[in-house]
Amino acid sequence: MKRRLNEKGFTLPEVMLVLLISVFLVGLPPIVSASYAEKIEGRLFLEQLQSSITLIQNEAVLNGKRTKMATYPSNRLVRFTVVGESSHPANHTLTLPDNVSITSLSEDYYFSSETGNLSNINRITFRINGEDIELVFQMGSGRYEIRKIE
Repeated sequence: MKRRLNEKGFTLPEVMLVLLISVFLVGLPPIVSASYAEKIEGRLFLEQLQSSITLIQNEAVLNGKRTKMATYPSNRLVRFTVVGESSHPANHTLTLPDNVSITSLSEDYYFSSETGNLSNINRITFRINGEDIELVFQMGSGRYEIRKIE
Protein backbone atom coordinates (compact mmCIF):
# COMPACT_ATOMS: atom_id res chain seq x y z
CA MET A 1 0.00 0.00 0.00
CA LYS A 2 1.18 3.42 -0.82
CA ARG A 3 0.77 6.31 1.63
CA ARG A 4 0.02 9.70 0.31
CA LEU A 5 2.04 12.55 1.74
CA ASN A 6 -0.68 15.13 1.28
CA GLU A 7 -3.30 13.52 3.54
CA LYS A 8 -5.52 16.05 5.21
CA GLY A 9 -6.16 15.93 8.98
CA PHE A 10 -5.24 17.47 12.29
CA THR A 11 -1.84 17.24 13.90
CA LEU A 12 -1.41 16.07 17.47
CA PRO A 13 -0.71 19.60 18.84
CA GLU A 14 -3.88 20.90 17.18
CA VAL A 15 -5.98 18.11 18.68
CA MET A 16 -4.42 18.67 22.12
CA LEU A 17 -5.14 22.42 21.93
CA VAL A 18 -8.81 21.83 21.05
CA LEU A 19 -9.09 19.27 23.87
CA LEU A 20 -7.52 21.69 26.37
CA ILE A 21 -9.91 24.49 25.40
CA SER A 22 -12.90 22.12 25.61
CA VAL A 23 -11.92 20.93 29.10
CA PHE A 24 -11.47 24.52 30.23
CA LEU A 25 -14.88 25.59 28.92
CA VAL A 26 -16.63 22.59 30.44
CA GLY A 27 -14.81 22.85 33.80
CA LEU A 28 -15.14 26.60 34.39
CA PRO A 29 -18.92 26.98 34.89
CA PRO A 30 -19.18 24.60 37.89
CA ILE A 31 -16.44 26.52 39.70
CA VAL A 32 -18.11 29.88 39.08
CA SER A 33 -21.59 28.57 39.80
CA ALA A 34 -20.54 27.02 43.13
CA SER A 35 -19.56 30.39 44.63
CA TYR A 36 -22.65 32.00 43.10
CA ALA A 37 -24.82 29.26 44.60
CA GLU A 38 -23.41 29.99 48.08
CA LYS A 39 -24.28 33.68 47.72
CA ILE A 40 -27.79 32.82 46.57
CA GLU A 41 -28.19 30.36 49.45
CA GLY A 42 -27.29 33.09 51.96
CA ARG A 43 -29.74 35.55 50.40
CA LEU A 44 -32.45 32.91 50.30
CA PHE A 45 -31.93 32.21 54.00
CA LEU A 46 -32.37 35.92 54.80
CA GLU A 47 -35.58 36.00 52.75
CA GLN A 48 -36.91 32.92 54.56
CA LEU A 49 -35.99 34.51 57.90
CA GLN A 50 -37.86 37.71 57.05
CA SER A 51 -40.90 35.77 55.86
CA SER A 52 -40.89 33.68 59.03
CA ILE A 53 -40.67 36.75 61.26
CA THR A 54 -43.55 38.36 59.36
CA LEU A 55 -45.63 35.19 59.68
CA ILE A 56 -45.09 34.86 63.42
CA GLN A 57 -45.73 38.59 64.01
CA ASN A 58 -48.93 38.45 61.98
CA GLU A 59 -50.07 35.47 64.03
CA ALA A 60 -49.51 37.53 67.20
CA VAL A 61 -51.25 40.65 65.88
CA LEU A 62 -54.12 39.21 63.86
CA ASN A 63 -55.01 36.19 65.99
CA GLY A 64 -54.06 37.57 69.41
CA LYS A 65 -51.59 34.78 70.18
CA ARG A 66 -48.23 35.16 71.88
CA THR A 67 -45.50 33.91 69.58
CA LYS A 68 -41.82 33.18 69.93
CA MET A 69 -38.71 33.16 67.79
CA ALA A 70 -35.76 31.27 69.30
CA THR A 71 -32.20 31.03 68.03
CA TYR A 72 -30.06 27.95 68.62
CA PRO A 73 -26.52 28.64 67.34
CA SER A 74 -25.07 25.26 68.37
CA ASN A 75 -27.87 23.35 66.59
CA ARG A 76 -27.86 25.77 63.62
CA LEU A 77 -31.61 26.43 63.97
CA VAL A 78 -34.07 29.29 64.24
CA ARG A 79 -37.42 28.10 65.57
CA PHE A 80 -40.76 29.93 65.29
CA THR A 81 -43.65 28.87 67.52
CA VAL A 82 -47.05 29.94 68.77
CA VAL A 83 -46.69 29.70 72.54
CA GLY A 84 -48.71 26.86 74.04
CA GLU A 85 -49.76 25.36 70.70
CA SER A 86 -47.35 22.64 69.63
CA SER A 87 -49.26 21.65 66.49
CA HIS A 88 -50.08 25.14 65.20
CA PRO A 89 -49.55 25.50 61.41
CA ALA A 90 -47.34 28.59 61.90
CA ASN A 91 -44.82 26.58 63.95
CA HIS A 92 -41.73 25.82 61.92
CA THR A 93 -37.95 25.66 62.05
CA LEU A 94 -35.35 27.15 59.74
CA THR A 95 -32.15 25.16 59.45
CA LEU A 96 -29.11 27.26 58.66
CA PRO A 97 -27.32 26.46 55.39
CA ASP A 98 -23.66 25.43 55.59
CA ASN A 99 -22.43 28.92 54.73
CA VAL A 100 -24.56 30.62 57.43
CA SER A 101 -23.93 30.64 61.18
CA ILE A 102 -25.37 32.49 64.17
CA THR A 103 -22.56 34.30 65.99
CA SER A 104 -24.70 35.69 68.82
CA LEU A 105 -25.93 33.72 71.83
CA SER A 106 -29.10 31.64 72.05
CA GLU A 107 -32.05 33.94 72.64
CA ASP A 108 -35.83 33.81 72.83
CA TYR A 109 -37.80 36.66 71.28
CA TYR A 110 -41.47 36.89 72.29
CA PHE A 111 -43.98 38.83 70.22
CA SER A 112 -46.86 40.14 72.34
CA SER A 113 -50.36 39.08 71.44
CA GLU A 114 -52.42 41.70 69.56
CA THR A 115 -49.55 44.24 69.27
CA GLY A 116 -46.69 42.13 67.93
CA ASN A 117 -44.27 44.10 70.09
CA LEU A 118 -41.10 42.43 71.28
CA SER A 119 -40.11 41.75 74.86
CA ASN A 120 -36.43 41.43 73.93
CA ILE A 121 -34.59 43.77 71.58
CA ASN A 122 -31.18 42.11 71.44
CA ARG A 123 -29.47 41.85 68.10
CA ILE A 124 -29.00 38.60 66.25
CA THR A 125 -25.74 38.36 64.35
CA PHE A 126 -25.26 35.98 61.45
CA ARG A 127 -22.13 35.19 59.47
CA ILE A 128 -23.13 34.65 55.85
CA ASN A 129 -20.43 33.87 53.28
CA GLY A 130 -17.80 35.45 55.54
CA GLU A 131 -19.77 38.67 56.08
CA ASP A 132 -21.35 39.67 59.40
CA ILE A 133 -25.04 40.55 59.08
CA GLU A 134 -27.16 41.65 62.00
CA LEU A 135 -30.88 41.60 62.57
CA VAL A 136 -31.73 44.60 64.76
CA PHE A 137 -35.15 44.91 66.33
CA GLN A 138 -36.48 48.37 67.10
CA MET A 139 -37.37 49.20 70.66
CA GLY A 140 -40.89 48.21 71.64
CA SER A 141 -42.10 47.48 68.15
CA GLY A 142 -41.85 44.36 66.08
CA ARG A 143 -40.02 46.24 63.35
CA TYR A 144 -36.52 45.21 62.45
CA GLU A 145 -33.69 46.02 60.13
CA ILE A 146 -31.18 43.68 58.51
CA ARG A 147 -27.84 45.32 57.87
CA LYS A 148 -24.27 44.46 57.06
CA ILE A 149 -21.75 45.12 59.82
CA GLU A 150 -18.90 47.22 58.43
